[in-house]
Amino acid sequence: MSKASTSNDLSDSCVICSNKHERIRPSLCQCKHCSRSLCFDCMKDHHDELQLSIVQVSNRYNELKQLIDTKLILITKETVASKKELSEWYTTLIDRLTMEKVSIDLNIENAEQKAKKFVYEIESEMQIFQDDIQTFTKNNTFRSEHLTKIFEQLDELIQRLDSLSPAKEYDLPLKMPKYELRFDLLPKSTTNDTEQTRNISQEKYNIEDFQLENSISDGEIYQNENINFSCPDESHFRNRDKFESTTFSVNCMESDGINILYSTIEDPQQEYIAYCYLEETSTNYAQFDPSQMWNHSRIVDIIWWNSIKRFICATKNGIYTIEYLDQSFKILNVIGNLRIRVCVAANTDHLWIHGKDKIYVYDINFELVKSINFKMSQSLKSPSFCLTDNLVAFTLIRRVQNNRHVSHIEFYDFNMKRIKRVRLESSETVSMIRTDGNDRFYVAVGQQRFYILAPNGTKQTINLGKQASCLAVINSHNIVLTKNSRSDLELVRF
Repeated sequence: MSKASTSNDLSDSCVICSNKHERIRPSLCQCKHCSRSLCFDCMKDHHDELQLSIVQVSNRYNELKQLIDTKLILITKETVASKKELSEWYTTLIDRLTMEKVSIDLNIENAEQKAKKFVYEIESEMQIFQDDIQTFTKNNTFRSEHLTKIFEQLDELIQRLDSLSPAKEYDLPLKMPKYELRFDLLPKSTTNDTEQTRNISQEKYNIEDFQLENSISDGEIYQNENINFSCPDESHFRNRDKFESTTFSVNCMESDGINILYSTIEDPQQEYIAYCYLEETSTNYAQFDPSQMWNHSRIVDIIWWNSIKRFICATKNGIYTIEYLDQSFKILNVIGNLRIRVCVAANTDHLWIHGKDKIYVYDINFELVKSINFKMSQSLKSPSFCLTDNLVAFTLIRRVQNNRHVSHIEFYDFNMKRIKRVRLESSETVSMIRTDGNDRFYVAVGQQRFYILAPNGTKQTINLGKQASCLAVINSHNIVLTKNSRSDLELVRF
């Protein structure tokens, strides 16, 4: 602990007496721990202090060792508890899904029995006319009034039977559950002394305070999402030189004014619908696109009907509405028995369906208002059309000599009387037209450019970064284009 001072050191004074007690005493020994010269009394006190420090360090070491054991037990306990909680949730979910499947199966079987009963009743009513028909055939004698009545009754049965069509409404979410176990901890300190550690701790708290002072409240975030950004004059377009990617390749697409709904057929045996977030403030932006299997005939056209705040999907077998909410898709069959390839368009009051030689006009309740004969020459093909509250616009592709094609746009009034024809410098066999609802029309033709047209014949040609055959109008200042079977979207702002 200490060594006695030599005769040459007897005149040295005790350090503690001089500094602490303001007295002068000769030192008798020197501490090996701190190399200070001390008197006998101060040496004893100094020795007791060192012993106490050793005891405190030993106690702190044992405390740390006990805490390590406690934390290891905590980690194991929380890990087991989390796995148990997840397992119980999974078991409960499976049980609920199993029960729900039984209930859904029962509803499907009830629907099947109800539909079959409907058909059997018509079949039973049909048997009534069998004897009359056999009599007509055998005796070749009949009354015209009776025969006319049978015709009318048979037609009624056919109409009733033809009205039978499947109408599905379902919500089969694919959203995966989230569960994260995390242990908060303090990183290892790189300092060597207590004072530096204290300073770093203080700096840490200052940083945290700064972050809190500069954080954004929920109200401020809401306000930021609703900022109206200034845009250049609408007569001048400029490419934002910005591309976004979808999770899947795009077949058909449409915008709800913010984001994109699209269909994809990457798997030839199965079609999916997906929703791509384009709004950068959304937490789902640049994430995996939510999707759902499409269990109906293939989608050939998609539009957004703002009057009912739903997407309209056209297929060969019917028209469906899609409502996207909370990363789930609600699908409803609203018009059935089309049996032909159609394309759709809508304005404020009506939904128009164009197929073959007719146009069918429906109101917002999907009740048929009228049908319009609209027969085109065999040399013409109309892959797309749209309408505003003032007029209708069709893309038409005409086959000419040497198997060439010429594209043009025709504008009509609501009685399908042609107002104007505008020819496009395009020889492609694909074309899509959309509108912003303000009598301005956008046309993609599968080339590295697209067109903007007005009903008076004014036309602009806009160059693109990539080829585009499919487009969607976000709003009056932004549109999105892509080429079919591609997963890259080109955003154009004007």
